[in-house]
Amino acid sequence: MITVHNLGLKYGSFTALAGVNWQVQAGEQWCLLGPNGAGKTSLLRCVLGLQQPTTGQVKIQGLALADLPPLERARRIAYVPQQTYALTGVKVIDFLAQSRYCHSKPFRPLGPKDHAAMGRALEMTGLQGCEQANLQELSGGMRQLAYIAQALAQETPILALDEGFTGLDYPHQAQVLACLKGLREQGITILSVHHDLNQALALGGHALGIKNGWVCFQGRVEDLLAPGCLQGLYGINLDVTPGNPPLVRLP
Repeated sequence: MITVHNLGLKYGSFTALAGVNWQVQAGEQWCLLGPNGAGKTSLLRCVLGLQQPTTGQVKIQGLALADLPPLERARRIAYVPQQTYALTGVKVIDFLAQSRYCHSKPFRPLGPKDHAAMGRALEMTGLQGCEQANLQELSGGMRQLAYIAQALAQETPILALDEGFTGLDYPHQAQVLACLKGLREQGITILSVHHDLNQALALGGHALGIKNGWVCFQGRVEDLLAPGCLQGLYGINLDVTPGNPPLVRLP
């Protein structure tokens, strides 16, 4: 589904990523983890085609990302950014409708498939009844849900989230967790950046640990709990309480 080969990224003299090799199979869940400034978002942006790497290559479904026009990329991967914006005068339903452009011809009105996709996205995020609300009227957490709903309405085989749980209370975090697990059961490939290890453990699947631009861990997310692994990734000792899932916290 996704192949990253020898990826490197520099901002001037600063090396953000170096020698990243990563393969993602269809239907897998990957959590990108590591300290602040490690390169998680930079890697995700390279995979999305929003950032041109300095070296290396990204392939999506066997095709070089650099050769795919934006419309083709939009049909393959949807994105929930780290920062969301309250677009003035834009209703939630119109915001979701923007995600359907990659499935339609220019100036064609929305059809039954479009409305069905938007309806499913609203239901999965618990936003039914908010369709006519303006984005600037929503709380930060509800606006985050609207961005997630827009990505879901895009109906792509790959979903990427950069801190997708930002601003969400516990009930809505639980709802998004259940939504992502349901998508994975449907065969959707999910890439998600996390600062909260407990969210990653709750999601399960695989983890990519990044530190100082280098990949220092690839494997099952629960294998991060092996002795010394979290210390190596974050540089501090963390307490792990056994459970299903385990709980990670500061000592």
